[in-house]
Amino acid sequence: MELQFTITPEHTQIRVGELLEREMLKHDQQQARLLGYVTRLQDRVLAPLLFGLCLVVGLLAIYFPERQLSTQKFISMALFGVIFVVFWWFYSGRLLRHLRARIAANRAKPSTPLRGANQRLTEIKLRTNLKAAEGAYRLLFDDEGFSLINSRGEGAKGELAWGKIVRLKETPDFYSVACAELVLKPGTRLCHVTVD
Repeated sequence: MELQFTITPEHTQIRVGELLEREMLKHDQQQARLLGYVTRLQDRVLAPLLFGLCLVVGLLAIYFPERQLSTQKFISMALFGVIFVVFWWFYSGRLLRHLRARIAANRAKPSTPLRGANQRLTEIKLRTNLKAAEGAYRLLFDDEGFSLINSRGEGAKGELAWGKIVRLKETPDFYSVACAELVLKPGTRLCHVTVD
């Protein structure tokens, strides 16, 4: 028995639309996870980073005019450190609340500057991969399995025995057929046979 079918640019367009929607959903989920990680990191690191930065800048301001350490400079640095710690203890809460409110306000603004560019690049990649599968095919069935022959080019041929098929899924546009090796291989897309 033989089945002849053609994968047309219209089929490619339908598949690109479906896959693009799935890829963009995955992209949005990755971006949300990354934003959550950055938010947690900012909340943990903001206070120690600001404290350390202000302390180091103050100590360097005392050291740098003459660039030599003396007893006077050590005393000045120690005095600055004590005064800074006292001020930090009393006023850092207010400063950190203000900074965190500003950061939260910036996060609340809808901002997806790279989503459009990423969507276009993903669409180009998907279209390129799926366009390579366009053409006329012959599907030959016999007692041992089936053979898929691409009529374009050198007539590339693929065979699969009935006993090796572990997954067969029917949708309105195609059949999805997979053997055990294909299912177990991570990141592999299944073979789609389009039926007109």
